[in-house]
Amino acid sequence: MEWNPETLHFLSQCFLNTLSPDHDPRRRAEAALSEAANRPNYAPAVLRLFAEPSVHDLRQSAAVNFKNHLKAHWAPKPNDPLQLSEALTIIGKHDFPKAWPILLPELVATLDKLSQANDYVSVNGVLTAINSLFEKFRYQFKTNELLLDLKYWLDSFAKALLEVFKRNAGFIDQAVGSRAVDVSVLKSYVESQRLCCRIFYSLNFMELPEFFEDRMDEWMIEFNKYLTVKYSALEDSGNDGLALVDELPAAVLWGLLAVASNSSSREKLTVTAIKFLTTVSMSVHHTLFARDDILQQICQSIVIPNVMLRDEDEELFEMNYVEFIRRDIEGSDLDTRRRIACELL
Repeated sequence: MEWNPETLHFLSQCFLNTLSPDHDPRRRAEAALSEAANRPNYAPAVLRLFAEPSVHDLRQSAAVNFKNHLKAHWAPKPNDPLQLSEALTIIGKHDFPKAWPILLPELVATLDKLSQANDYVSVNGVLTAINSLFEKFRYQFKTNELLLDLKYWLDSFAKALLEVFKRNAGFIDQAVGSRAVDVSVLKSYVESQRLCCRIFYSLNFMELPEFFEDRMDEWMIEFNKYLTVKYSALEDSGNDGLALVDELPAAVLWGLLAVASNSSSREKLTVTAIKFLTTVSMSVHHTLFARDDILQQICQSIVIPNVMLRDEDEELFEMNYVEFIRRDIEGSDLDTRRRIACELL
């Protein structure tokens, strides 16, 4: 179902007729929507209708229909994770979580159930959807309202994320240690862990939450592993496996940079990670930075946070402004966050 004026008219008319007091048009509209629900991209189309200002009176009907559709079609099909991700992104830009408070508890309960059942096709579908919702913490301006949303997510989901992350780590270790590695299963585990790392990055982008700070060792032990361990079975399985092997360390690196940039005690980690990116940007792999969205992420999540003055910088300037200036001047043998971030830029 493609989004176009005809689709807008069709869905609008159907939802309007479902509100009719007359039995026949209401039944025909319900039957038409039921048939349309089996078409590809139905859920995103309903959400697009929900976002249309011209059909404000139908938004409640569209929202109810979408929620019912989501419950009825939760079992993932090949294209469902992408559709669900797009749909939830649209919700996140409007009334979520205030207008749909039960969604997150349902996602958490479903994720835990699927993870324990080792159903990683479904797990990755849920994580893909959640990841799309959390992306707003990377791209929107920091406001009190956004911080309240972040607190809501942290209180409801941070513990569940850590549990899934640790469970994934155990499954990956077990799969790698097996003599007969099932590559398709290992791919699902690694993809799940990559999504967990991306969610970790989003939740730590604005500031370092207390939950993650108190449990940093549990994350860092696995992060270190994914930056150093080779997964030969995946690397030898073709381009898809090789790409996934590269994407997991990349997701880990973004997470490390988010944590380090928000923590004044991790100066060496921050500098080392940014140096690594600088080296890659000047190597034969510089095309990895060619996309506009990658450059935007680098500027927003790495350069800007690390060139901003921190409290300790102000204290140093007040106590010894000569030393403060010397640290950042060109040719200095000291690596500071600001200097290394400027070199990356």
